[in-house]
Amino acid sequence: MTIPAAAVVGSRTLTVTTGSETATLSNAFSVTPGTPVIAAVSPTTGKQADTATASVTGQFTHFVQGTTQVDFGPGFSVTALTVNSATNLSAQLAISSTAAVGSRRVTVTTAAEVVTLDNAFTVAPGTPAITTVNPSTGQQGQNLVVTVTGQFTGFVQGSTQVSFGADVTVVNVTVASPTALTAQLEVGGTAAAGPRALTVTTGAEAVTQNNGFTVTARPAVITAVMPNNGPVTGQFTHFAQGATQVSIDGITVNSVTVTDAALLTASLSIPAAAAVGSRMLTVTTGTELATLSNAFSVTPGTAVITAVSPSMGRQGDTVTVAITGQFTHFAQGTTQVDFGSGVSVAALAVNSATSMMAQLTISSTATVGSHQVAVTTGAEAGTLNNPFSVTPGRPIITTAMPNSGQQGQNVALTVTGQFTHFVQGLTQVRIDGITVNSVIVTNATLLTAYLTIPEAAALGSRTLIVTMGPELATLSNAFSVTPGTPVIMAVSPNTAKQADTVTVAIAGQFTHFAPGMTQVDLGPGVSVTGLTVNSATSLLVQLSISNVAPVGSTYVTVTTAGEVVTLNNAFLVTPQILIP
Repeated sequence: MTIPAAAVVGSRTLTVTTGSETATLSNAFSVTPGTPVIAAVSPTTGKQADTATASVTGQFTHFVQGTTQVDFGPGFSVTALTVNSATNLSAQLAISSTAAVGSRRVTVTTAAEVVTLDNAFTVAPGTPAITTVNPSTGQQGQNLVVTVTGQFTGFVQGSTQVSFGADVTVVNVTVASPTALTAQLEVGGTAAAGPRALTVTTGAEAVTQNNGFTVTARPAVITAVMPNNGPVTGQFTHFAQGATQVSIDGITVNSVTVTDAALLTASLSIPAAAAVGSRMLTVTTGTELATLSNAFSVTPGTAVITAVSPSMGRQGDTVTVAITGQFTHFAQGTTQVDFGSGVSVAALAVNSATSMMAQLTISSTATVGSHQVAVTTGAEAGTLNNPFSVTPGRPIITTAMPNSGQQGQNVALTVTGQFTHFVQGLTQVRIDGITVNSVIVTNATLLTAYLTIPEAAALGSRTLIVTMGPELATLSNAFSVTPGTPVIMAVSPNTAKQADTVTVAIAGQFTHFAPGMTQVDLGPGVSVTGLTVNSATSLLVQLSISNVAPVGSTYVTVTTAGEVVTLNNAFLVTPQILIP
């Protein structure tokens, strides 16, 4: 006989039938309650550190919500319990990570009813996992030590290997315990930024934590600048042609040529007035900013002479020139200037550190051609090749000897020149109002001119002019015409007899006969009874010759104020002819 598990408890009537024969006995059999048992637990396994919902099925149990309690043993927590019926419940389980591995007894208690099932649930080892990575980030180019903590892992020194992905090198692994190790990392400078999967492998055990480690982009930096027009090297930069810009305070960036993400060349122009000292270099590419302090230094420019004006001067001249420098430090009283042989600096006036005026005296023998200018201020020396040229001197007449001649005189005039080019047969001499009969050239700077000064030449100074082709040399007040020496040139007639009366014409030269002033004397025995001045050089005189006047030659003297002219033997007195 099988009593159904769900049979109603209580007495039963026994009926026995044989064909048409029936026999009964009231209360012949009683059904009593079945012994409560746990019939099933599902699922029957769970891993350390897992959570699970277990269904517990009983038989002849009397599970009651709020009264029934479930126990899976040490390391298990029942976080929730739902009674579905007197023989079925659901339990929410939390299995501790330290729960002992192996079979467990399940006990369900409902008031005084306690039912158990041995080996009803098995705790399996937990799934190996990485629980912590510290630190969990590293910058590009960084070296660091990372501590990795696992759960249910079996790390072994010498066997366990660690991987952080491409461009992250694990230099060394030290296992502290089956669940703890340290890894020494080198993050590549070009390692891709972003999260990484961390994988720890020990034999067949491979544990991965996705996004367990993150490579961060290291701030872009400039590592080197060489020199003032050369390559700029960056690290963690992303230089891009056409997008990258370079900036240095006070310096002009002409162009930028990008070689790769970390190398570019910037062509610079440093203004002449740029402040001396260090500068910060700034390189921008979109939102990326890389800087390098004291990356570039502006040093003082090399002192040079940039201009000399005027740029030429003649032999024998004095000239004031403006000298302009660059990066110079001209100082009054300290700065010295040299224009080379034959050019003397007579005076120097400094206007500023880069400008001054020099008064030059160019020797008449200074070498014709280009001259170097050297300017020295203490230890500073600035030069400029061929900024100044000495040109041939202006032809001049330095002397004319003699420097005067009388009216009517013939003169041999010696003329000395400077920077002249006298040539026999080509050189001509001219003096206003004076006749040049001939010119004899001795050399390029010396000649003799033979002159005839007209008797009527105007008195006073003359300019001497010497020409040789297009060359013209002059000397003002070079020659003066002085008055001729007054003389008596003729007396006509120049003879008369004693006791005669005669009119005599007297001709002078360079004389200044004047009516009422001029007097004439012909010696003893000759009286002047009348005198008529025709001109400064001509007069008529009436003579009365005494009968006792000495016979023979006598002088004629003509006096006009302070001018006294005499002609000896100018007049002859002959004897008187007596007629018997």
